[in-house]
Amino acid sequence: MPTELEMKDVLRRYLDSFNAGDVDGILALFAPDAVVEDPYGNEPVVGLDDLRKFYEFAMTFESKLTLDAPVRASHGSAAAMALTSTSEVITIGAISVMEFDSDGRVTSIKAYWGTTDNDAEQ
Repeated sequence: MPTELEMKDVLRRYLDSFNAGDVDGILALFAPDAVVEDPYGNEPVVGLDDLRKFYEFAMTFESKLTLDAPVRASHGSAAAMALTSTSEVITIGAISVMEFDSDGRVTSIKAYWGTTDNDAEQ
């Protein structure tokens, strides 16, 4: 199981890779069968091929992610971050929870945000 510091480091590398538009850097953090639900409740994106398509599409908005609070880790195999995604089109506040396998790879991301969590609805 990854340590709390290792999980926090993965979340920071995720943010850095996303903000750099580095899809390969993001995918390197994931297990092959990882699942992303963004937002939670939407159809899950499963596996590296579909995750590549998901992140390539996400990059077209040129969003930047910023932390709203320090990354938090658990005694188990999960860590969370409160963040804001800002683009020219919209700003969204979210909480993302990542789960990890024993090798420290991301197996799951659940991003919690809804229509009332963006600047278009405020």
